[in-house]
Amino acid sequence: MIRAALALALAVGLGACARPAPRDPALVDAGLSIVIYADRNDPAIALALVSDRRWIDVPRDGWIGFDDLAGSLGAGAVVVDASAGGLVVRTCQEATADTGLDAWIGRAVTVTTTSGGAVAGVLTSAALGADPYTLTTEAGERVEVPADAVTKIDISDAPPLIGLRCRVESAHPGRQLVRLVYSTGDFRWRPRYRMRIAPGGTTVDLTTQLALDAPTVTTPRAAEVSLWAGMPDAAVPPARVWSGAVQLIDGVAIVSPATSRPASAGWVYRGAVPVTDAETPRYESHTLVWNEVAMEPAATDVVGPVEIELGDGRAIRATLHPVDSTVTSDGAAAPADRRVRIPLASSAELFGYRQWTELARDGERVIEQVLYSVANHGTTPVTVRIEEPLRPGGTVTVRASAPPDQGAVDGDRWSRQVTVPPDGIVRGAVVLQYQTRR
Repeated sequence: MIRAALALALAVGLGACARPAPRDPALVDAGLSIVIYADRNDPAIALALVSDRRWIDVPRDGWIGFDDLAGSLGAGAVVVDASAGGLVVRTCQEATADTGLDAWIGRAVTVTTTSGGAVAGVLTSAALGADPYTLTTEAGERVEVPADAVTKIDISDAPPLIGLRCRVESAHPGRQLVRLVYSTGDFRWRPRYRMRIAPGGTTVDLTTQLALDAPTVTTPRAAEVSLWAGMPDAAVPPARVWSGAVQLIDGVAIVSPATSRPASAGWVYRGAVPVTDAETPRYESHTLVWNEVAMEPAATDVVGPVEIELGDGRAIRATLHPVDSTVTSDGAAAPADRRVRIPLASSAELFGYRQWTELARDGERVIEQVLYSVANHGTTPVTVRIEEPLRPGGTVTVRASAPPDQGAVDGDRWSRQVTVPPDGIVRGAVVLQYQTRR
């Protein structure tokens, strides 16, 4: 149930806005449009903007109602305007009836007023424009509540929120198209990916299935829906993933066409693993060597499960994580390897070793040394990319490496590609200097 505080804020906010809303030339037909934003790293964080357009008989001075709303009203602003213009909204109140205002009559309700008080009883009068509302309490007492003082009506056996009623003044009374625009957190969309690695490993074909969650919609409704990756207030602008007409109901599945992206697959030893629960950023070393796919990112990427179809007919389940911009301490975008990396499987024959040491530190620079090796216990040579993450911020230079001139800074990491012979080992070292002050 929508909280009384939100309902009161809604009524007060709209009541204070006496100027008519600007006329929208796009307000030409009845219908339902929903724009849903999902956080790229957590689709459970979502925001939907709903435009509900209906033909309504608008009085010169009286009440209009929106029953059977698609979602509950959020804490943001609510906009009501009309195709004929000249509509002034004096106040709005949330309604909680299952079919409309007429269904309130004869039901046990609790009426919340602008003063914060509540009156419980059986409703005997509650039509649009009725003033006052009348209730009969359990003790048989008849209570009158002015319509303008009602902020919410709760009905015990009703859905969480179904309607809104607004008192308006219109310079053009009569039947016209009226639009209600509001935000809600009731809609979400979630991606599920299927990836096919093309022969040769230079591209991947990616098909995305989108699941649309609409738990407040109990019967199918025609709607124009637009799904976006990213939130409106995020540093990285949102990108449209899909838009089109649907029969809106909870659990709608949408499949987008397959797209091809440049990609590569191979063995990688990334020996540093970030410690997520550390108070200060730091890494720990491990020995696993991974076979992974690295593909070009897209602005429409949202974290989600991915099933990868390999060339030999096997399928591997993993998770696709979007790539965010790396930002330096001074706020500038740092160069970074922007590929999306999806680990497939660790090797049973390849083992890595990493030892990190801080050699020196002063007010202007930090010098670090990394010793590394990759051992191959198999019977065939294997090419492995060795990577070391770089500190964010400042500039980095390679002071020394062994063997000399092996490896280079590659975006947000230092990397070297080696070929490890069967039953052999490749060793090396790199000394990195970070300039912390200019």
